[in-house]
Amino acid sequence: MPQDELNSIINFLVPIILIIIAVVFIWWKFSDPLKKFAELIRGVFSSGKDRTVQAYQSSKEIVYDI
Repeated sequence: MPQDELNSIINFLVPIILIIIAVVFIWWKFSDPLKKFAELIRGVFSSGKDRTVQAYQSSKEIVYDI
């Protein structure tokens, strides 16, 4: 294998390996916060029916006396 081919292979593989290591590290450190963020996004886009049902499950009752 000529020297130029070896250099081109190394120049291609090293950045790819570093990117894979960075992605695995970020997923390992931030997987729990990312899952919580995904649940938050799902809650924002939930249907209006789901939100009203959740809103009426409150234990407090407001009575206005006129």
